Amino acid sequence: MCGILGTNFNITKNKFYKSLQTLYHRGPDNLEYKKIDNFLLGHTRLSIIDLSKEANQPMTIDNFTIIYNGEIYNYRELITKYNIKCNTNSDTEALLRLYILKKEKILDELDGMFAFGIYDKTKKSLFLARDSIGEKPLYYLFDKGQIIFSSSIQAIKSLYNKELTLNKQAIWDYFTYLWIPEPDTIYNQIKVLKPSCYLILKSNYFEIKKFNYNYKKISNNLIQNTKKIVEKSIINRTKSDVKVGAFLSGGLDSSIVTILASKQITDLDVFTIGFKDNIEPYTGFADETEFAKIVTKNLNVNHHIIKVDENYFKNLLKSYINAIDQPFAVSSALGILAMSKYAKKLGIKVLLSGDGADETFGGYSWYPKLKYNNIVFTKDKPKGWHYYATESEKELFLNNFSLKNYKPSTRLLIQNYNDPKDFINHDKSFYLTNEMMTKLDRMTMKYSIEGRAIFVAPEILKFTDNISYKVLLKRGLKWLLKEAFKDILPKEIVDRKKHGFNAPLKYWFEHSWIELLEQVFSIKSKLNELGILNKSSKENFFKLKDDKRFGDIAFALIILNMWLEKNL
Repeated sequence: MCGILGTNFNITKNKFYKSLQTLYHRGPDNLEYKKIDNFLLGHTRLSIIDLSKEANQPMTIDNFTIIYNGEIYNYRELITKYNIKCNTNSDTEALLRLYILKKEKILDELDGMFAFGIYDKTKKSLFLARDSIGEKPLYYLFDKGQIIFSSSIQAIKSLYNKELTLNKQAIWDYFTYLWIPEPDTIYNQIKVLKPSCYLILKSNYFEIKKFNYNYKKISNNLIQNTKKIVEKSIINRTKSDVKVGAFLSGGLDSSIVTILASKQITDLDVFTIGFKDNIEPYTGFADETEFAKIVTKNLNVNHHIIKVDENYFKNLLKSYINAIDQPFAVSSALGILAMSKYAKKLGIKVLLSGDGADETFGGYSWYPKLKYNNIVFTKDKPKGWHYYATESEKELFLNNFSLKNYKPSTRLLIQNYNDPKDFINHDKSFYLTNEMMTKLDRMTMKYSIEGRAIFVAPEILKFTDNISYKVLLKRGLKWLLKEAFKDILPKEIVDRKKHGFNAPLKYWFEHSWIELLEQVFSIKSKLNELGILNKSSKENFFKLKDDKRFGDIAFALIILNMWLEKNL
């Protein structure tokens, strides 16, 4: 896990080096760059596999140079398959040699998370690629044949010598989703390379194409298949030359990850967050530590419970703003950040996560209802999920923002469908990428930790793509996971209802966090200075105070204001 930065803009080496240093948190173990032709290629390394200096980057073999962020979990199988000899034990060298042999076709075989760039000195061409679900970030700015690409928006911003302008459509969308949907970013000039895509730049022209992971069905037994591919994903993702830990919420997904990982790793460190304010607007409670204790009771693990309250998270907001790179207001990220901070002190460099199980195995409470709904989207409010401020609600507090000027955010939700499964597939490609994968990467990397999501292995994604809606939910939410692992799971975990990992924001904003909202609506706030809020914004916004979404939208306001204060 690392940070990458590359450009063919006319940049001094000193300026490039300073920009590369902004990626230090993504890779504090080594920082290097090379100039090849008119390209500067830089890398900050977080050493996970093969800790030797021979595995440092940028790495050059023949006329090809790579800078790479991620992990290829099946690289040993692939170099054996293609009879490739490597001088190191690193997946970086393996990936580069595999690319030299197979070019873009190798993407169809990679089990891993990745964002990388390879420069071909012979053809004077650049190749960029991003993994199948977007676990790793890859931003780029293209201007008249020149490109800057990086793991970070801020690194690109620090290199670009022209003004970047705020993307007003992105801000409009942000209040609906709490994040900015890809391929857009907060800046008009910077874009995201979408998942399962690669970009080729040659002779001042670039094109983007998609790749497709090759999935081979193991058997027709769904439960047996589920068990095999999840266990395989765990085994692959526990491979490391450094200390590995795991997140444990006490829910089904993280419990499976913890139990299976504890079979691979002796004295596994697991981390659970608990809220002292045992209130949460959706289900009435937030603390899940008792369920987590049930899971670890008979396991050989070191269980760390981090108890937090509104003051702890309030003090964490500065670190959060430094971590997010662009506006991102998902409150559950604060818990991931808190646990990552704690794990860092214990020397943990890899944390396993259960993210992705809901989108792949059908875990959200509204999924069973899809078959009964005649789902219709209006421009104002979707009859769906994962949304916060509606189109008309945004007009209440945003200045000069209206449907007359901006496209409705609901345009990004699925409009035409043939089967309820289409909605679940949309969650997998839209919500899982934009929220869950972004959250895991940014929060763990703030403290130089690699977050590995078990349930987004390409094999799992493809396997569940091919399961019909009727079968996926035949016996209830995530029944395949429950059946596959019921023999190792405590009964209390199998039987408990789904509970999201949410901070009690509404309660906090009604009490000790009210001052944060007052700052947002003050005349001196950045939101008011830039004219983003209208004159009646405070009065209009508090009309929503009885809605359960109030805390989330309020959080979006304070995060955007804090981000603007830091970056503008």
